[in-house]
Amino acid sequence: MFRIECYCEDEQVGGVLRALAGRVVKEPSAQPMVNVGSDGRGHLIAHSSGDLVSLFSEFIVERRIEEVTSVEAREFMSLHGRSTKSYSNLLTRAKRAGMIRKVGRGLNTRWRVVRR
Repeated sequence: MFRIECYCEDEQVGGVLRALAGRVVKEPSAQPMVNVGSDGRGHLIAHSSGDLVSLFSEFIVERRIEEVTSVEAREFMSLHGRSTKSYSNLLTRAKRAGMIRKVGRGLNTRWRVVRR
């Protein structure tokens, strides 16, 4: 009996799971990996340091966001497999890092992106 672990690109997951169906003892499970890519030679490389604030910075730049609301923060947390309830911690850490600045109060609270 052997345990096999492999990595594949998003578009190949279906084919890999179909190839394993009926040949394995236990159902194979697919788990998405965030912040990982391939260098073309079969080696896995990280896109960034993996720190949540640096990933959030990339998210903001990628989507060209000028003002962040709780909706975008929750979406980011969900995309990275984190609890959406901890979005305020992310925003606090980003503010401490000097990435964003709080604007407004109460239900109108949003965070303006500080450009460097």
